[in-house]
Amino acid sequence: MKKNIYLIVIVLILFSAGFVNFVNIQNSILENLKNYSFAYNEMNTQLFDSLKFGILCGITPIVLNVLWNKTKTEKLRLKLLSMFVFITVIGSYIVIKISILNSKNDIEKLEIKNTLSIESLNLTLHFFLAQIIGFFIMYLIFRNKSKTE
Repeated sequence: MKKNIYLIVIVLILFSAGFVNFVNIQNSILENLKNYSFAYNEMNTQLFDSLKFGILCGITPIVLNVLWNKTKTEKLRLKLLSMFVFITVIGSYIVIKISILNSKNDIEKLEIKNTLSIESLNLTLHFFLAQIIGFFIMYLIFRNKSKTE
């Protein structure tokens, strides 16, 4: 019961942090894109994107807990390693997406700034896909580790 209360508190904290900080995270990611400026087409999109990102942050500890229970991962060392793998996969996915957008820009040799709609980037969808990939890789890695230990 105590574990569930801690999990709920962590979920609420991560949801709040994701919701409040999404604009800052989005701006820091978009700063890396060269020759692009960004604009919202609709006013409520930023609110919905922040809400979706908050939900993604909030469900992360729930899914991690389910994966740890399913793979019978009890050692703290393996749990920390699994979180490191998860964060690395998400970071790698986002870096690859940014580099693809930058390489398209370099190929076209654009000298002028293009304005893109933020909605067309689907950042929250890409974060969701990165989470799914991260959870899948974690499951594949730690499914075998838990059987050997």
